[in-house]
Amino acid sequence: GGGGDQRQPAWPWFPGTYRLRVDAFCVSHSAQRVSARGFHAFEFDNRFASFGAQFVHFDLFQEPDTLPQDLAQQFDCIVADPPYLNRHCQEQLHKHAAFLSRTTVDSTPIILLTGLVLASDIREIFKARLNVWRPTHDDPLHNPFGCFTNYQSERFGHWEPDTAADVPEKV
Repeated sequence: GGGGDQRQPAWPWFPGTYRLRVDAFCVSHSAQRVSARGFHAFEFDNRFASFGAQFVHFDLFQEPDTLPQDLAQQFDCIVADPPYLNRHCQEQLHKHAAFLSRTTVDSTPIILLTGLVLASDIREIFKARLNVWRPTHDDPLHNPFGCFTNYQSERFGHWEPDTAADVPEKV
């Protein structure tokens, strides 16, 4: 796990075709290309074991206390691609984010890549808003996807105009 003052992003993330660049690292859907240190990939699919020590077998529907205890409160950023487009999945993810977040889950930067159909649930559960940037996919999806953050992000563009009014900008 991350210790001391080292910043640690957590990736409770599931197979997809996102090519997302965040700060100094890039994660590709192939599970073959990760150019970063100081991250953990929390994933159910054992193909991601190619990440080595950064791979943590993860079942979103287990309780957070099933995760290694040395990872509790070790992460400064949570990036997630939840596996299902339903509220229960988002609630489970929020519980895990609270377990992993170094501070509180509300003050930890959270980036969610998921279906637009969940916008109101994500707003309520994570206090996150839709950004103008949209993830792209090699294969077309049946559901429109978006990028949601609980902070104003320069990297992902501003929040959509109708969603930014009641959440303060984070520094």
